[in-house]
Amino acid sequence: MVEGRRKKRLEALILRIIAGLLLKDVQDPRLEGVSITNVVLTDDFSEAKIYFYIHKDQDVNKVKKGFESAKGFLRAGLGDEAKLRRVPDLKFIFTILPLEAKRISARSTFSSLSDGQTKYSTSSPS
Repeated sequence: MVEGRRKKRLEALILRIIAGLLLKDVQDPRLEGVSITNVVLTDDFSEAKIYFYIHKDQDVNKVKKGFESAKGFLRAGLGDEAKLRRVPDLKFIFTILPLEAKRISARSTFSSLSDGQTKYSTSSPS
C-alpha cells in the first residue's frame, strides 16, 4: 500500500518537473506546444513512460526526435530537482488526448432489456 502511494507521488512529481523543464528550459523548437499528460513508472522505478500531447499541427516523429535529443537534459534536470539516487529512463509516448477525453466524458451506460439482451447507449453530459 505504501509502495503504491510512493509510486503515485513520484509519478506526479516527475510530471511537474518534466512539464516545467519543457516550459522554461528546453529551447528545442520541435518541443514547442507539447503538453505532458501523464507519467507511469514501472514497479521497480527504472523506467518512466511520459505521455504527451501536441496542441499544434506538428509531425509526431519530429517531436519524438526532439524528445530523444532532450532526453539527457530532462533526466539531469529531473535528478537535480527530485533529488533521486537513480533517475528512471524516460520513454516518450504520444497520446491522442482530445479523442480520449471525448470518449471518456460521454456518459456510457448499459441497461438491461427485458429479454436479457444488453443495450449500450451513450449520452452527452448536460
